[in-house]
Amino acid sequence: MKIHIIQPTHFKGPFSKNLFKTKAHALVPLTLPYLGALVPEGNEIRLTDEQVEGLNFNEPCDCALITSTILTSFRAYEIADRFREIGIPVVIGGPHCTFAGNRSRTMELMERLIPLKIRWSTLWNTYRCLDMEFMELAQRSGLLHINMGVESINRHALENMKKKTIPAESLSEVSAILRRMGISFSFNLICGWDTDSLEDFDVTLDFLIKNKVHVAFFNVFSPHKGTKIYDRCGDPQY
Repeated sequence: MKIHIIQPTHFKGPFSKNLFKTKAHALVPLTLPYLGALVPEGNEIRLTDEQVEGLNFNEPCDCALITSTILTSFRAYEIADRFREIGIPVVIGGPHCTFAGNRSRTMELMERLIPLKIRWSTLWNTYRCLDMEFMELAQRSGLLHINMGVESINRHALENMKKKTIPAESLSEVSAILRRMGISFSFNLICGWDTDSLEDFDVTLDFLIKNKVHVAFFNVFSPHKGTKIYDRCGDPQY
């Protein structure tokens, strides 16, 4: 089987159809060689990084695999449509895809992963971790690590953010479940939400230590122009 693995580029602007191109990457992405290495022996592989080379739709292949981020998603859809038009099956993966948004489809996928004996990582909502049937299947299928957008451990901050995926009071339970199952996990947190106090930083750190959160990523609160929170906070440069 001839498999074409593609990492799309992105458009230069939100209303542009001009593709972003570069002669070299400042940081060389490892996605393509990793995906290529996972393909079973006996298959022919073609890797294309569209930012630095052209994409030939006429090159014969039996399947096109596309890895997509949010930034490259519109170009990824365009590429997928072109391949489908000429009768070539397409699979899209990568951090843009939502593999826990649909519980039944995700469980079907995880069932099929079990005989492959691979280790995999993911990003999904914390409430999935309270679904023990789902989590036990994820563990059997080779789940290695979960990254979760927790944003804050403060209930009032989460309510203010309109973050409704899980109550702040359940985060300790999520941490305990994952530690008990031997699954590595990380929290993404926002620092400096407009209702945060200096004490909230110490409380957050104490929570992470007490619950033995394996990794925490801290992001500075930066409201985007055009959002309600930006209008409420005013121009951050002032």
